[in-house]
Amino acid sequence: MINIFLLSILATLLFTPLGLLTNKKELNFIPDYEKLSRLLIYSIIVVSFIALFLNFFTPLNRLINTIFLLIPIIILINYKNYFFKFRYLLFAILISLISFFLIAKSNTYRPDAGLYHLPFISILNNEKIIFGLSNFHYRFGHISIIQYTSAFFNNFIFLNNGIVLPAALIYAGVVVNFFFQIKNYLYKKDYNFHLIYLISVTIYIVGKMNRYSEFGNDSPSHIFFLFLLSEILKNNFSHKISEIKNFFLLSIFIIMNKIFFIFSIFFPLIFLSKKNFQKIILNSKMIFISLFVILWLLKNIIISGCALYPIKFTCFTSLPWTDIKQAKIVSNENEAWAKSWPGHDNKNGKISHSDYIKKFYWVKTWLMFNGFKSFKIIFVYSLILTVFGLAVYSNKKVKHSSKFKNKYLRYTLIILIFGTLIWFLKAPDYRYGTGYIIGLLSLIFANIICKKLNKNFKNISITILTISIFVFLINNSIRIFTENSNYLNNPWPKYYSHSSDNIYIKPNKITIDGKNLYISKGLCMYGLAPCSRNKGKFKIIKKFNYDFFINK
Repeated sequence: MINIFLLSILATLLFTPLGLLTNKKELNFIPDYEKLSRLLIYSIIVVSFIALFLNFFTPLNRLINTIFLLIPIIILINYKNYFFKFRYLLFAILISLISFFLIAKSNTYRPDAGLYHLPFISILNNEKIIFGLSNFHYRFGHISIIQYTSAFFNNFIFLNNGIVLPAALIYAGVVVNFFFQIKNYLYKKDYNFHLIYLISVTIYIVGKMNRYSEFGNDSPSHIFFLFLLSEILKNNFSHKISEIKNFFLLSIFIIMNKIFFIFSIFFPLIFLSKKNFQKIILNSKMIFISLFVILWLLKNIIISGCALYPIKFTCFTSLPWTDIKQAKIVSNENEAWAKSWPGHDNKNGKISHSDYIKKFYWVKTWLMFNGFKSFKIIFVYSLILTVFGLAVYSNKKVKHSSKFKNKYLRYTLIILIFGTLIWFLKAPDYRYGTGYIIGLLSLIFANIICKKLNKNFKNISITILTISIFVFLINNSIRIFTENSNYLNNPWPKYYSHSSDNIYIKPNKITIDGKNLYISKGLCMYGLAPCSRNKGKFKIIKKFNYDFFINK
């Protein structure tokens, strides 16, 4: 297990400096834990951009990934006065402890990780971008940027195990950032709106989102979303131009992880004005963000023929690898499953996806399945906030350090309410809407409570956060100490198989037009690539040294 801990330290030490490429102004401040964790979070975005860019020209193999490690090493050495401090090592140790408890003896998200998350990472490690890859497996059409990040972590230092580190580092980075912001507020006795929000979402992230096996592509998206909200709420919505630029970068990255969070782009927009428009839009960082967006959309079009797969109106029918019919089927299927289609009871057989989602025919079934699950989680979280609120509530108003700009709160709440409404109408599976829902509940709670806090607020806050930490430690410790150690690649997560022994089941090899592909009867997991459960009906053409999977 020491291997997980040491490699997590090394990953933190190596990659955190990349955050300076988007946040160089941090050099003007003492590198405390809050600022270092923010750099780590932004370093994940930079890694994702590098990986996305490189895959247009080359596979993200170990040699390429290791060579590009020179970038953070050069930054680390160049700014040694900033990073060569004992505090930086302690920061890496803290991140690694959290990552260790998440990763050790864990599973990967079932079944999606084995179905398309891990197989796509394997494709990235073995192939440069493939035109029409979604014709091999439609889920490859709406992959998350986090798969590129994971693929980049497979190098000669971390080997295959590196692919599991990014999600853990994201979680640990945000948790450390939130905790140290809370610590600073409590130490200064600055009991403001942002502090209440931080405590609320930290309770949820640490107490509920504490299983690596439940992460998938969803949890990193929600964690980034809640981090973006935190950054927006700081200083009573009063921000520098450089911070607003970062909001754009964060929102774009969140959308690349989960297209359902497309409304997050409105958060930075609320800070645009005639006075600052030119300073925000016309600069090097916005050029970087624009290039990132262009590359992402181009990648989507190359893989699926659609800018935002499977949204039909974003598809280019003139491209020979575009399958409009499949995109429509996938769109209806995704929406129907989110609305509990499998639970529909029909004596004459299940109705089609398209018929099921018409109007509000689905609501009755949804209430019994995904709806019930969603309400249960929302109720428990609301109950915890209510208990916490009652414990710290006072009838006597307290003086605050600054005035609250209500118009920005209204805009933020409108965006969250609208996002939650669209979640209910289009994809009411709780795992899709967590960020909107928890963000909305936390903001409402913070707005109600922050103006009336009693003298025991600090002690009660520390107590409830301590309980959350114990929940995190206990949940993960139980798994670590009780999980059978007799499996392949113990104690790393099981990414070769979802079986108890983690033994990789080699898929069948097929050859189409001279290209070797692999077909699995179960889940492809991380292994031979390109791999899918479906053979598909397509031909493969080689042009300009790129593979084109063309629909027949």
